[in-house]
Amino acid sequence: MSIHLAADNLIVEVTDDGVGTAVLAADGGLVGLQDRLDVLGGALSVVSLPRHGTTVLATIPLAQHELVGGVDAQRQTA
Repeated sequence: MSIHLAADNLIVEVTDDGVGTAVLAADGGLVGLQDRLDVLGGALSVVSLPRHGTTVLATIPLAQHELVGGVDAQRQTA
């Protein structure tokens, strides 16, 4: 796992050496992650090759969001 800043983005990359069969299935956890990233204006990339493991890359734009107490201030309602 690696986390770093690039321009105004937070980049999170998780790689494993498993069997490489990850998919964005409707009932899977990756879809939930994709939904959360969509709300933040981010992106999700999943590369999963048979017998070569899986890499999940999440890109989150930081400039568009101000976190207040760990909560995205743009998502708060009055």
